[in-house]
Amino acid sequence: MIELLNEYKNFVYRGIIESIFLIIVTLYILKNTVVIEKVRSNKNSKKILIVFILIFFMQIFDRFQYFYPQQYDFYPFVRFAMYQAAPDGVELTSYKICMKDVSGNCREINIAKEYSSIGLPSLSSRFNYLVNEYPNSQVEIKVWLDSLKRLKINSENKVILQKAIFKKNKIEYINLVEVSFEE
Repeated sequence: MIELLNEYKNFVYRGIIESIFLIIVTLYILKNTVVIEKVRSNKNSKKILIVFILIFFMQIFDRFQYFYPQQYDFYPFVRFAMYQAAPDGVELTSYKICMKDVSGNCREINIAKEYSSIGLPSLSSRFNYLVNEYPNSQVEIKVWLDSLKRLKINSENKVILQKAIFKKNKIEYINLVEVSFEE
């Protein structure tokens, strides 16, 4: 762990600054609202505060969750770093779905928006999983892309799932799966 702290000093400094800010905001909220009074009125108030403080500090210290194996890991209790920018050496990937026309123009489709409804979990997480499991997930990806044919406009003739790889302030797209429309 000491090696990681030395290697990623900027990452550590940012974590310290964010942690101080979180503590200040939390203390401000507790001081200026009735939250602390409500907790104190509960017979288990000490247990509630201890659990809150433990989870709060686990989130602060769980900044290197992308490095495995870890000697100590707070998972599954917290995953604070899941939305953090990754340090060098950690590959960040995402995906994009495009409707392409004959001239190669791309119209991006948000599949999570197209299939959002009550009781349907977000497809964004599912597609991140499918992209990371490619090529084993190719059959399921084709089924999803085939279902998007109904969104075709004018000369669009195919739908493509692209993997986006973020490298040094640049995004590179790699075509993974393509489904052509039959006329």
